[in-house]
Amino acid sequence: MIERTFTVIEAVTLALWVGALAGFAFVFAPIAFGIVTEVAQFGRVTADVLRALTTLGTICGAVAIACALVRARDDGQRTSALARILIIAIMIGLAQYESRAIVPRMEAAIPGLTGGGTRPEIEAARARFRVEHNGSTKVYGAVFLLGILATALSATARPDYRLSYRR
Repeated sequence: MIERTFTVIEAVTLALWVGALAGFAFVFAPIAFGIVTEVAQFGRVTADVLRALTTLGTICGAVAIACALVRARDDGQRTSALARILIIAIMIGLAQYESRAIVPRMEAAIPGLTGGGTRPEIEAARARFRVEHNGSTKVYGAVFLLGILATALSATARPDYRLSYRR
């Protein structure tokens, strides 16, 4: 019974994180991009949402890791649980990197996009922003795909009773 409880908690917390990532990418961002016409305002809102998603992900990831650690006590679950822990730790690390390194660099480029500078200054700001946005998209996508993998592994991991059977 304890095994099932921790399985459900782990899978649900990962699903919550992945669902929030999907909601941002496939629902919020396209709608907000169509409504918020000021680039600086859109950038601030997006940066704040990405930071909130990182906080949510870190909390969900920590809970999922704790559940996987409990599940790893079973010899038949150990390998799968340790693999999930590694995947989740990578997800948290990537999300933190995006939130603490990439997003601030994107924010720093925004004033150059809207500041009414010269054409070369605006083009340079666009190029900086584009590079950071592409990096952010790749990191975000990696977290999302790893999250799908971790959720599937968590929900489908079964104890190998042959390994844990003792005579």
